[in-house]
Amino acid sequence: MRVRGSAIRRVLPLAAAMLGILACERTNARNSQAPATEAGPPLVVEISRPVRGTVVRRLDAVATLEPWEEAVLYAKASGYLKSIRVDRGDRVRKGRLLAVLDIPEMQDEQAQLQAQAQQAKAEVEKAEAEVRLQEITLNRLRAVLEEEPGAVTEQEVDLASGKLEASRAALAAAGSRLLVVRADLSRLETLLAYSRITAPFDGSITERFVDPGALVTAGTGSKPSPIVRIVNASKLRAMVDVPETDAARVHEGSAASLRVDALPGRAFQGTVSRFSRALDPATRTMRTEVLIANPDGILVPGMFGRIALELERLEHVLTLAPAHLHFEKERAHVFVADDGRARRVSVVCGADDGNAIEIVSGLTGGEAIISKASGPLSDGVPIRLADSSPAGGGGGP
Repeated sequence: MRVRGSAIRRVLPLAAAMLGILACERTNARNSQAPATEAGPPLVVEISRPVRGTVVRRLDAVATLEPWEEAVLYAKASGYLKSIRVDRGDRVRKGRLLAVLDIPEMQDEQAQLQAQAQQAKAEVEKAEAEVRLQEITLNRLRAVLEEEPGAVTEQEVDLASGKLEASRAALAAAGSRLLVVRADLSRLETLLAYSRITAPFDGSITERFVDPGALVTAGTGSKPSPIVRIVNASKLRAMVDVPETDAARVHEGSAASLRVDALPGRAFQGTVSRFSRALDPATRTMRTEVLIANPDGILVPGMFGRIALELERLEHVLTLAPAHLHFEKERAHVFVADDGRARRVSVVCGADDGNAIEIVSGLTGGEAIISKASGPLSDGVPIRLADSSPAGGGGGP
């Protein structure tokens, strides 16, 4: 019995020590599970609520401005530049004479063809006179044959008839020669008309390539000589490559806004004028043209700009200000005031126009969204409203 009692006395202190250690561990565990923020005062917060409004889905892209019309003018026939009446920067109207070429060989050929045309015309007139003469002769012989059968033989009448047919054939041949000469002359005169270079449309001269006296080779040759470049910048084209994900939302007439680095603070309005209706297999984008009016000429072709293309207008959707959203690993969430604590709520965002973000799911519209806090927010942290105490509550989604 003494041995058993002494053993019990030795075990009791050890058991008491183990119980004490276990109690400390349980206390530490409860302390670690408690929010760290309970030790501090509640965060002071401001709240706002989601609103229903309009969000415009836009595509931001870069573009280089191109003129509405542009042409490099060449001569149809080779020659020497006799005169040029415009220079770089000049504004011109459609049909204005810009330059004149001197083509001596064509002018000589024109004189030759004009002489041939006059000669062919004279031959036609001669043939016409011969036909008239043969018609008169034949008619007289026939009249004599009827009145005095013995005075004229049938053979003489037949000979006169044959001469008439021959004269008519000669007239037809002369007329054909005249037509050929006139066709050649008309062709040459058309070519000579190309020696006068005129403006094909209203615009401005952006480049002048030659000076008087220079040899200008025809535009149909292997090494043509350009004369001037003319552009019409009353309207400008901005080419935008729309990604595959947004291609279905592009429509003719959709609004667009242009900003250029050269003119900070100004926005120029335009519309979608056309698009390719097909994706580029290499880039998976669709080429879209935005037309921008430029009546005062302040925009210049070649300027680099940024286009905001309106793809879709969403009416009466639930929205939040961008500052009220928090993002973590490309996922969005908000903090809702709920019974004196901040509650984290995950949301799915839609269109973003810079002023408001569409909330696709996660909120119903009645929540009290924490828009501003006096410290870092986390799920479950105690809060109170800036104008009341304690914190207000907002219904959950």
